[in-house]
Amino acid sequence: MAPPYVVARIVAWGVYFESTDGREPPVVLLHHGASSLRAWDDFRPEIAGGRRLVAYDRRGFGRSPRNAVFDACLFHRDADDLAALLRRLDAAPAHLVGHSDGATVALLTAARHPALVASVTWIAGHTHLEEPLRELLLASRPARWSQQTAARYHELHGEDWEQVLDNWYRLWTRELIGWNVDEELRAVRAPTLLVHDDADRLAPPAHAEAASRAIPHARLSWFRTGSHHPHRRDRGRFLRELTEHLASAET
Repeated sequence: MAPPYVVARIVAWGVYFESTDGREPPVVLLHHGASSLRAWDDFRPEIAGGRRLVAYDRRGFGRSPRNAVFDACLFHRDADDLAALLRRLDAAPAHLVGHSDGATVALLTAARHPALVASVTWIAGHTHLEEPLRELLLASRPARWSQQTAARYHELHGEDWEQVLDNWYRLWTRELIGWNVDEELRAVRAPTLLVHDDADRLAPPAHAEAASRAIPHARLSWFRTGSHHPHRRDRGRFLRELTEHLASAET
Protein backbone atom coordinates (compact mmCIF):
# COMPACT_ATOMS: atom_id res chain seq x y z
CA MET A 1 0.00 0.00 0.00
CA ALA A 2 1.28 3.48 -0.88
CA PRO A 3 2.41 5.70 2.00
CA PRO A 4 -0.30 8.16 3.21
CA TYR A 5 1.45 11.28 1.85
CA VAL A 6 1.26 10.03 -1.74
CA VAL A 7 -1.21 11.06 -4.41
CA ALA A 8 -1.54 8.18 -6.89
CA ARG A 9 -2.77 8.34 -10.46
CA ILE A 10 -2.56 6.46 -13.73
CA VAL A 11 -1.90 8.58 -16.80
CA ALA A 12 -4.41 8.02 -19.57
CA TRP A 13 -1.90 6.56 -22.03
CA GLY A 14 -0.09 4.24 -19.73
CA VAL A 15 2.35 4.21 -16.86
CA TYR A 16 1.42 4.22 -13.19
CA PHE A 17 2.92 6.99 -11.08
CA GLU A 18 2.72 8.50 -7.61
CA SER A 19 3.48 12.10 -6.76
CA THR A 20 3.78 14.55 -3.89
CA ASP A 21 3.48 18.33 -4.05
CA GLY A 22 6.46 20.61 -3.60
CA ARG A 23 8.49 23.33 -5.20
CA GLU A 24 9.86 23.17 -8.73
CA PRO A 25 11.81 21.72 -10.42
CA PRO A 26 10.53 18.24 -9.58
CA VAL A 27 12.54 15.13 -8.80
CA VAL A 28 11.62 11.95 -10.71
CA LEU A 29 12.65 8.53 -9.33
CA LEU A 30 13.35 5.58 -11.68
CA HIS A 31 13.45 2.08 -10.23
CA HIS A 32 15.99 -0.66 -10.86
CA GLY A 33 15.67 -3.92 -12.81
CA ALA A 34 12.61 -6.05 -12.20
CA SER A 35 11.45 -3.82 -9.36
CA SER A 36 8.88 -1.04 -9.09
CA LEU A 37 8.50 2.44 -7.64
CA ARG A 38 8.14 0.75 -4.23
CA ALA A 39 11.96 0.48 -4.25
CA TRP A 40 12.06 4.19 -3.36
CA ASP A 41 9.51 4.18 -0.52
CA ASP A 42 12.06 4.51 2.27
CA PHE A 43 13.64 7.53 0.54
CA ARG A 44 10.39 9.41 -0.01
CA PRO A 45 9.65 12.26 0.32
CA GLU A 46 12.86 13.56 1.90
CA ILE A 47 15.01 12.64 -1.13
CA ALA A 48 13.44 15.55 -3.02
CA GLY A 49 14.41 18.18 -0.44
CA GLY A 50 11.01 19.82 -0.54
CA ARG A 51 10.67 19.62 -4.31
CA ARG A 52 7.72 18.11 -6.12
CA LEU A 53 8.32 14.36 -6.32
CA VAL A 54 7.25 11.81 -8.93
CA ALA A 55 7.96 8.06 -8.84
CA TYR A 56 6.63 5.68 -11.47
CA ASP A 57 6.58 2.07 -12.62
CA ARG A 58 8.32 1.61 -15.95
CA ARG A 59 6.18 -0.07 -18.58
CA GLY A 60 6.09 -3.82 -17.96
CA PHE A 61 6.63 -3.52 -14.19
CA GLY A 62 4.66 -2.85 -11.02
CA ARG A 63 1.20 -1.46 -11.75
CA SER A 64 2.02 -0.23 -15.26
CA PRO A 65 0.70 -2.02 -18.37
CA ARG A 66 2.36 -5.22 -19.53
CA ASN A 67 2.76 -4.05 -23.13
CA ALA A 68 6.51 -3.45 -22.98
CA VAL A 69 8.65 -5.14 -25.65
CA PHE A 70 11.77 -6.58 -24.02
CA ASP A 71 14.35 -6.11 -26.74
CA ALA A 72 17.46 -3.99 -27.37
CA CYS A 73 15.32 -0.85 -27.79
CA LEU A 74 13.49 -1.23 -24.46
CA PHE A 75 15.45 1.49 -22.65
CA HIS A 76 15.02 3.90 -25.57
CA ARG A 77 11.25 3.41 -25.44
CA ASP A 78 11.42 3.82 -21.66
CA ALA A 79 13.13 7.18 -22.22
CA ASP A 80 10.37 8.24 -24.60
CA ASP A 81 7.76 7.08 -22.04
CA LEU A 82 9.41 9.24 -19.41
CA ALA A 83 9.50 12.22 -21.77
CA ALA A 84 5.76 11.80 -22.40
CA LEU A 85 5.09 11.54 -18.65
CA LEU A 86 7.03 14.74 -17.95
CA ARG A 87 5.10 16.61 -20.62
CA ARG A 88 1.70 15.35 -19.45
CA LEU A 89 2.44 16.24 -15.84
CA ASP A 90 3.92 19.62 -16.83
CA ALA A 91 6.96 18.45 -14.86
CA ALA A 92 9.82 19.56 -17.10
CA PRO A 93 12.60 20.25 -16.73
CA ALA A 94 13.03 17.64 -14.00
CA HIS A 95 15.84 16.17 -11.95
CA LEU A 96 16.07 12.46 -12.84
CA VAL A 97 17.37 10.02 -10.19
CA GLY A 98 17.70 6.45 -11.43
CA HIS A 99 19.12 3.20 -10.09
CA SER A 100 20.56 0.43 -12.31
CA ASP A 101 18.23 0.06 -15.34
CA GLY A 102 16.54 3.26 -14.18
CA ALA A 103 19.89 5.07 -14.29
CA THR A 104 20.37 4.00 -17.91
CA VAL A 105 16.88 5.24 -18.79
CA ALA A 106 17.59 8.56 -17.06
CA LEU A 107 20.72 9.21 -19.12
CA LEU A 108 19.07 8.14 -22.37
CA THR A 109 16.21 10.54 -21.61
CA ALA A 110 18.72 13.35 -21.14
CA ALA A 111 20.37 12.42 -24.44
CA ARG A 112 17.13 12.09 -26.43
CA HIS A 113 15.05 14.83 -24.76
CA PRO A 114 17.54 17.38 -23.38
CA ALA A 115 15.03 20.20 -22.90
CA LEU A 116 13.08 18.08 -20.40
CA VAL A 117 15.97 17.31 -18.02
CA ALA A 118 17.40 19.61 -15.35
CA SER A 119 19.94 17.07 -14.05
CA VAL A 120 20.67 13.35 -13.92
CA THR A 121 21.80 11.23 -10.98
CA TRP A 122 22.94 7.79 -12.11
CA ILE A 123 23.28 5.05 -9.51
CA ALA A 124 24.97 1.82 -10.65
CA GLY A 125 23.75 2.02 -14.24
CA HIS A 126 24.79 0.23 -17.44
CA THR A 127 25.98 1.39 -20.85
CA HIS A 128 26.55 -2.03 -22.44
CA LEU A 129 26.32 -5.77 -21.85
CA GLU A 130 29.58 -7.68 -21.53
CA GLU A 131 29.79 -11.47 -21.54
CA PRO A 132 30.92 -11.90 -17.90
CA LEU A 133 27.87 -9.96 -16.72
CA ARG A 134 25.57 -12.02 -18.93
CA GLU A 135 27.05 -15.23 -17.54
CA LEU A 136 26.67 -13.93 -13.96
CA LEU A 137 22.98 -13.23 -14.59
CA LEU A 138 22.46 -16.61 -16.20
CA ALA A 139 23.97 -18.28 -13.15
CA SER A 140 21.90 -16.19 -10.73
CA ARG A 141 18.54 -17.31 -12.12
CA PRO A 142 17.39 -20.04 -9.68
CA ALA A 143 15.61 -23.14 -10.91
CA ARG A 144 12.94 -22.45 -8.31
CA TRP A 145 12.11 -19.20 -6.53
CA SER A 146 12.11 -19.23 -2.74
CA GLN A 147 8.84 -18.58 -0.94
CA GLN A 148 10.22 -15.30 0.41
CA THR A 149 11.26 -14.09 -3.07
CA ALA A 150 7.93 -15.14 -4.56
CA ALA A 151 6.03 -13.20 -1.90
CA ARG A 152 8.17 -10.10 -2.40
CA TYR A 153 7.76 -9.99 -6.18
CA HIS A 154 4.07 -10.86 -5.95
CA GLU A 155 3.66 -7.76 -3.78
CA LEU A 156 5.52 -5.63 -6.35
CA HIS A 157 3.92 -6.91 -9.56
CA GLY A 158 0.84 -8.98 -8.79
CA GLU A 159 -0.19 -12.40 -10.06
CA ASP A 160 2.09 -12.33 -13.13
CA TRP A 161 5.24 -11.59 -11.11
CA GLU A 162 7.08 -14.63 -12.46
CA GLN A 163 6.50 -13.56 -16.06
CA VAL A 164 7.83 -10.11 -15.18
CA LEU A 165 11.04 -11.66 -13.84
CA ASP A 166 11.34 -13.96 -16.85
CA ASN A 167 11.03 -10.97 -19.19
CA TRP A 168 13.79 -9.14 -17.36
CA TYR A 169 16.15 -12.13 -17.31
CA ARG A 170 15.55 -12.76 -21.00
CA LEU A 171 16.36 -9.11 -21.73
CA TRP A 172 19.71 -9.20 -19.95
CA THR A 173 20.80 -12.69 -20.97
CA ARG A 174 19.64 -12.76 -24.60
CA GLU A 175 18.08 -9.61 -26.06
CA LEU A 176 20.83 -7.15 -25.07
CA ILE A 177 23.74 -9.11 -26.53
CA GLY A 178 25.80 -6.53 -28.43
CA TRP A 179 23.88 -3.61 -26.89
CA ASN A 180 25.95 -0.46 -26.25
CA VAL A 181 24.84 3.16 -25.76
CA ASP A 182 28.25 4.74 -25.06
CA GLU A 183 28.15 6.97 -28.15
CA GLU A 184 24.56 8.07 -27.56
CA LEU A 185 25.48 9.41 -24.13
CA ARG A 186 27.72 12.02 -25.75
CA ALA A 187 24.54 14.01 -26.37
CA VAL A 188 23.88 14.46 -22.62
CA ARG A 189 24.15 18.13 -21.64
CA ALA A 190 22.42 18.11 -18.26
CA PRO A 191 24.53 18.27 -15.07
CA THR A 192 25.26 14.63 -14.25
CA LEU A 193 26.31 12.82 -11.06
CA LEU A 194 27.53 9.25 -11.51
CA VAL A 195 27.28 7.26 -8.25
CA HIS A 196 28.94 3.87 -8.57
CA ASP A 197 30.53 1.25 -6.35
CA ASP A 198 34.05 0.18 -7.25
CA ALA A 199 33.28 -3.47 -6.43
CA ASP A 200 29.82 -3.76 -8.01
CA ARG A 201 29.49 -7.13 -9.79
CA LEU A 202 26.11 -6.39 -11.41
CA ALA A 203 27.33 -3.09 -12.85
CA PRO A 204 31.12 -3.35 -13.02
CA PRO A 205 33.14 -0.10 -12.79
CA ALA A 206 33.68 -0.13 -16.56
CA HIS A 207 30.11 1.09 -17.00
CA ALA A 208 30.62 4.22 -14.91
CA GLU A 209 33.96 4.83 -16.60
CA ALA A 210 32.32 4.58 -20.02
CA ALA A 211 29.60 7.03 -19.01
CA SER A 212 32.22 9.40 -17.59
CA ARG A 213 34.18 9.35 -20.85
CA ALA A 214 31.04 9.99 -22.88
CA ILE A 215 29.91 12.85 -20.60
CA PRO A 216 33.09 14.81 -19.81
CA HIS A 217 31.26 17.30 -17.57
CA ALA A 218 29.85 14.49 -15.38
CA ARG A 219 31.06 14.04 -11.81
CA LEU A 220 31.98 10.44 -10.99
CA SER A 221 31.67 9.55 -7.31
CA TRP A 222 33.09 6.17 -6.30
CA PHE A 223 31.53 4.40 -3.31
CA ARG A 224 33.12 1.45 -1.50
CA THR A 225 30.22 -0.59 -0.15
CA GLY A 226 30.78 -3.77 -2.21
CA SER A 227 27.18 -3.50 -3.37
CA HIS A 228 24.94 -2.79 -6.35
CA HIS A 229 23.01 -0.49 -3.98
CA PRO A 230 25.57 2.08 -2.82
CA HIS A 231 22.85 4.66 -2.15
CA ARG A 232 21.38 2.31 0.46
CA ARG A 233 24.60 1.01 1.98
CA ASP A 234 25.98 4.53 2.45
CA ARG A 235 22.72 6.44 2.59
CA GLY A 236 24.04 9.49 4.42
CA ARG A 237 26.81 10.17 1.94
CA PHE A 238 24.51 9.57 -1.02
CA LEU A 239 21.86 12.01 0.23
CA ARG A 240 24.50 14.66 0.93
CA GLU A 241 25.98 14.36 -2.55
CA LEU A 242 22.55 14.30 -4.18
CA THR A 243 21.47 17.42 -2.28
CA GLU A 244 24.59 19.26 -3.42
CA HIS A 245 24.14 18.07 -7.01
CA LEU A 246 20.52 19.21 -7.27
CA ALA A 247 21.29 22.60 -5.76
CA SER A 248 24.28 23.08 -8.06
CA ALA A 249 22.23 22.18 -11.14
CA GLU A 250 19.65 24.82 -10.20
CA THR A 251 22.23 27.60 -9.85
